[in-house]
Parts: sequence; C-alpha cells; structure tokens
Amino acid sequence: MSSPDRPSRAAVGEVLAIVLAFAFSVHLVDPRGDMPLNDDWNFALATWTFAETGEFDFARLTGMSLRSQVVWGAAWTKLFGESFEVLRMSTLALSLLTLVILLRLLTRLGIERDLRLVATLALLFHPIFFWSSFTFMTHVPFLFMSLIALYCFSVGVTEDRTWLIASGSLAVVISFFIRQTGLATSIAAAIVILMTRREDRRKHALIAAAPVPLFLLLWFTTDWLVGYPGQISEHADHLKGGIATAAMSLVSTGFSHAGLSLMFSAIFFLPLLILAFPRKAELRKALPALLLAAIPLAWLASGMISRGQAIPGRFREDIFGNLRLGPQTLRDHWVFGYPYPLHLPELARAFVTVTAALLALAVVYRLAAAWREEGGSPRRFVARLSVGMAVCGTGILVASSIFFDRYSLDALWPLAIVLALGARDEKGRMGLSAAALLLLAFFSISATAEYFAWNRARWEAFAWLQGRGVTLRQMDGGYEINQYLLGGRHGEVQLERAGMSVVDDRYILSLTEVRGYRTLTTFPYRAPLSFGSRDLYVQERVGRGFIPEFGLE
Repeated sequence: MSSPDRPSRAAVGEVLAIVLAFAFSVHLVDPRGDMPLNDDWNFALATWTFAETGEFDFARLTGMSLRSQVVWGAAWTKLFGESFEVLRMSTLALSLLTLVILLRLLTRLGIERDLRLVATLALLFHPIFFWSSFTFMTHVPFLFMSLIALYCFSVGVTEDRTWLIASGSLAVVISFFIRQTGLATSIAAAIVILMTRREDRRKHALIAAAPVPLFLLLWFTTDWLVGYPGQISEHADHLKGGIATAAMSLVSTGFSHAGLSLMFSAIFFLPLLILAFPRKAELRKALPALLLAAIPLAWLASGMISRGQAIPGRFREDIFGNLRLGPQTLRDHWVFGYPYPLHLPELARAFVTVTAALLALAVVYRLAAAWREEGGSPRRFVARLSVGMAVCGTGILVASSIFFDRYSLDALWPLAIVLALGARDEKGRMGLSAAALLLLAFFSISATAEYFAWNRARWEAFAWLQGRGVTLRQMDGGYEINQYLLGGRHGEVQLERAGMSVVDDRYILSLTEVRGYRTLTTFPYRAPLSFGSRDLYVQERVGRGFIPEFGLE
C-alpha cells in the first residue's frame, strides 16, 4: 500500500491520541469489581479450568467454540492470578490493539487524518464494542482476530506477500475458535481475491480459503467447534420441519436479522454515517433500489413497534435498551417486566426505531457503493473485502434462530472501514459528526460506568443477605449470581416463574421497588457522568408477591 511500513512521527502522535482517549475512558468507567458480567462467568469457568488442568471443559450454556479466548485468558490468569478483573484487563488490551490496527489500516489506505481519527473513535465509542471491552465476552477478541485477518489479506494481496495471506488464514482459524462465524472472513477473502486481476489470484485464493475445509473437517468429525454439546442445535429451531417450512423460516429470519443488524449499526456508527451520508444526486440515482430495500425495513420497524419491541429496549437480553448498557438481569426487569429506572417512553422509542430504519438505507447505499469502489487497487480490495465480510457474516448469522443487538457488531463491524472510505471531510458534516461522536462517547462511558456501579452494589447487597443467613436457594440475586454460583456448569434450575437457576424468590435484588415485596434495605450507587444517585433494593416477598395479571404500577 502507499504508506511506508515504518510509522511517521505524526502517525505515532495519532496512536498516542487514541491511547489517551482510551485510557481516559477506562478511568471514567472505573471497572473495579471481581464479579461476572452477563455471560462472561461462563467463559471464565472454562478459562480457569484450562489454566489449572490444561483441558477444555465448558459450561452448559456455552454455544461458542471459544478455545482461542480460553487460551488467551488462561495466559493472563497464569501471569496475574484468577479473577474477573484480570480477564477484563485481557479484553481491554485487545480492544486497544484493535483500535491501533484499525488506525494503521486506514492510514495505509490514504484516509485523511481527521477522517481516520473519527473512524477509530467511532469504533471505540460504538456502544456494544465499548461495553464489551470491559467484559470477558467474546465480541472484542473475535473482532480483533477478524481485523488481523482482514489486514493480512489486504496487505498480502496488494503487495504480493504470500506469507501475509497465509497469516490471514491463520488469524481466521484463531477467530473461528472464538466464534464460529469467523469462517465468513475466509469465504469473503477467497471470493474477492478471485475477482482481482493478479496473476497469483488462484494460489492466493486457495490459501485464503484453506480454513474452510479445515472448519468442515472439524465440524463433522470432532466437537472442537462446539462449546457444550447440543448448544448449537438448540439455536437452529427454524431449520426444523420440511424443506419448504425451513426455507420460509430462513427467509423470514434473514430479513429480520439483516434488518436489525443494519438498524443497530446505523445508530452505533452514526458519527461515521454522517460523514459518509450520500448526496442528493446519489440518492436520486439509487432511489429504485433504496425503495426496494425500504420495504422489508419498513415491515420490520412497524412490526417491532406494534409488538412493543421498539429500540432501545427491544428485548431484555439486549445490551442496549432504555438508556442503559448491559443487560439488566435483576428480577424486576428480567422477569417482572419493570423498566430500567432511566428509560425512554414508547413514543420516543418508536421514533428511534423509525429513524434507525431510515438510516439503515444509507448504510445499504454505502455498502453497495463500497463494492463499486473505483479508487486504487488497495482501496478497492479493502472495500470489497469489508463488504464481503459484512455480507457473509450476516449470512452465517441468519443460520442462528436468535438475535441480540450485540450480534450486529460481530457481523457489521467492517462498516468502520466501509464508511471511512466513503466519508467526506466537509465542514458542516464534520461538525455534526463531532457532535454525534461526543454524544455516543458520553452515553457509552456514563452507561457502562453505571452498569459497573449497580453491579458492585448488587454484590454488596448479596453479601448483606448472606451475612443474615439467607442462602442462594432462598433468593434471586440476578442472572449472574444465580447462574455462576448456583447453576454453575450444569445448567439452570427453573422457578415456575422464569428465572435462571432460581429455586425460590423469597428475597430479591432489584433496581426498582416491586409491588408484592417490602424493602429491607437499599444500597446507593452513583457513576461518573450519571445524573444523580440511585438505589439498589433488597426486598422480601409479602404474601403471594408480585402478581403479573395486575400489571405494573
């Protein structure tokens, strides 16, 4: 590519700026607390077992292949000790490296300084990426290895370095041992390489495609690409039944998952989308195709609104919902349906959903325009590879019967590159982009900091209950406490009223006062940049407790 391999003084300054922004954000979040977050208790158990025994042993709810991440986390455990905080630091390290590599790639592509800095910061403050960076979830490690693969394929092909293409294939293998969808990178790379006019394109395409037969061999002859046996089949209910039924279900699922990924990505990459938003003339030229794409998006958005699944706050398991980051897994929200203390009304959520659907059309346009990139060979190849990875990643995602907002990052993270290639450094746009970036940064930092604050309060409350003789089986401390300490490796024990590994809900921890319970004590929590202090409640059931048919207060 055009830029020299040795970074200039200016490039070092840009990297330093990103490092400082990252470090300051981590400081504001204050990720203290030796506690599991969302599903990372699951991955931590496997990691600590491997660090102790050298064997892979996964818990009941593990669907990902995960082995690469387990080895990474085990190395950190050996060096720094066994704790969730250590595993959290291992992810933060990969998060920072991801940002530096992205910045370096955009520099090599000749993207202007201001645009590449905005693109890198847009990924940093992408709410799902930012939140995931502070957990031991799989999304950041997966994205890191996928970006390594893209970088190696791009430089290897455009500079005819076969060993780098082989390195890209190795990175793909490592990535699909984190999340199986990493296979999409290899498929996309092989296709795009074959479309080039280089003499060695067939040889290079074969090297890029090498992980595919390896994946198939492992899939059909071993259990290495499955975490806990049987978990993958549980996510493919839509493929059961006759061929016609499965085909119709697959089409419906495809529209839904692709549309949701586009909608979430349009919101989360808004600073970049503003800079890459097509001009009026471009929109007029593409109007027929955009109107065709608008039909399924309109159907999806209207259905979400009518079912009460408008965003934010679509599903309880989503990371982003009702002005919070991180699933609110306490019983008031998780089971009884109480809203998060800070939340948008339904009308505002409907507006966000419609806006996201409209912005998704601009994302579709940019994906199509990137595929038709007419710049120099490096830009064209990276643009097409990024689009191919996004399309193949979304296609593989469709094979799953479930979708959470965090999956949009796994499938469409290459938009950070696609939108940067289509961005324009124009005064008016830069001002709007900067405002959107500041807004997302404020939200991601403050919401993630609050997530840590109420989780620390939750574990203090749990200790308070235990200190008074209340056992795990007599309480619902929230998904992470129940599943990590009670359910463990062997799955869940279901209460008649849903709750993961809950035996009895006589005592509950909640962020709101629940009707049918009386408050025993509260634990206040406050996060940097948050609006005031809030309380976490320790409550005891009174009589029959919460009665759903009476509705919420």
